[in-house]
Amino acid sequence: CFIAGFAALNVVGGKASTAFQGAMTSISLVLLGVFYLGALYRGADFAQFALEDETLLETVTVDGVASVWLFAFWFFMGIEDLPLKAEYTVNAARDMPHGLVLSLVTLVVLAFATYFVSASIPPGASAMAASSYPLLEGYYYVFGKTNIARWSCLILVTGLMSSLHSFVFATGELIAQLAAAGLLPPALGCESAAFSTPAAAIAAGAAAAAAAALSLYFAMGRDTDKLTDVAIAMCLLFTVISYVVQFCCFLWLHHAKPDVRRSFRSPCGVAGAAIGLAFCLLTIAAIVYLPVRQGRNYFLGLCLATATMAVAVVAHAAVFGRRRRWSDAPLNAEAGAGEAAAGGAASGC
Repeated sequence: CFIAGFAALNVVGGKASTAFQGAMTSISLVLLGVFYLGALYRGADFAQFALEDETLLETVTVDGVASVWLFAFWFFMGIEDLPLKAEYTVNAARDMPHGLVLSLVTLVVLAFATYFVSASIPPGASAMAASSYPLLEGYYYVFGKTNIARWSCLILVTGLMSSLHSFVFATGELIAQLAAAGLLPPALGCESAAFSTPAAAIAAGAAAAAAAALSLYFAMGRDTDKLTDVAIAMCLLFTVISYVVQFCCFLWLHHAKPDVRRSFRSPCGVAGAAIGLAFCLLTIAAIVYLPVRQGRNYFLGLCLATATMAVAVVAHAAVFGRRRRWSDAPLNAEAGAGEAAAGGAASGC
C-alpha cells in the first residue's frame, strides 16, 4: 500500500512529491533534535556507557568495526539520488551543488550526533546495539516509559516513510532516464500527458519493488525476521556495487573526456573518487563478513543478490545480442537531459 501510494504521489507531480518529502524529512529532523537535546539534558556519559570506563583503543576490535561499518554506511545510503531532482529545481547548475553539499553536511552531523548520543546514555552502547528499537530506548530514557515516548516513536515512522518515498522516486527517474537514453524500452521513458512525470517508469519501478518484496516474503515462509535479514543483505550489496560503478564511471570520464562541460564538478576530484572506491571495497568486505557474525540468513541474501545480478546480465545479453541499445536516442555525455528525454520520447512514446 505504501509503495502504491508513493508511486501515485510521484506520478501526480514533482512539486507535490518534493513537498511531501520535505515535510516528512523536517518532522524527522525535529524529532531527532528533541532526542538529542533531551538526552543531553538528562545526562550523557560516553566514557561510562560507550567505553565502559576503558580507553577507546581497548574497545576497538576488527569484529566490532565490521559490525558497525554497515550501520555507518546506511546513514549515507541514497544521497546520490539527489541529482535526480535537478529538473525540478529552479536553477540546477546553481542550486544542485549547494544542495548536495548541504545534504552531505547534514548527514554527517546527524550521523555523529546519533552515534554519540545513543552510545552515551543508558542502557549503554552494547545494549543499544542489541536492541531492535534503539531510538525507542533513547526516548524511554528522555521521557520515561510514557505515552509521550510511544507516540513520539510512532511519529518517527515518518522517517521510514520519507526514505521509502525517496527510493520510489529515484527508481522511477533512473528507469525513465535509461529509457530516454535508449538503454531500456522507450515506452518506459514516456511522460504522463496530464502531469508531465515519467508515469510508466515510476509504475514499473514500484511494481518491480512490490513483486520482489512479495516474492521474498513467500520464499522465506512468511518469516518477517528472516525476510528482513535477507532483504538488508541484498540491498546493501546492490547499493555498494552501484557505488563502485559510479566511481569507476567518474574516473573513466575524468580521464577520457576531461573537457566535457559539467554542471557540477566534484570538489574532491579524482582523489575523492579513489577514496570512495576504497571505502566501497571495504564495505563489500564487511557485507561478505555479515553471515559470519549475523547468521546464514544474510548468506542467503547475498546468494540471492548475486544470482539476481547474474540473471539480469544474462537476460540483458540475450535481449540485446549485438545491439547495444533499444533505440537511436542520443547517448552523449555532452547532451542535456532534455535532449535525451526528447529523443527517447520520439522513439517510443
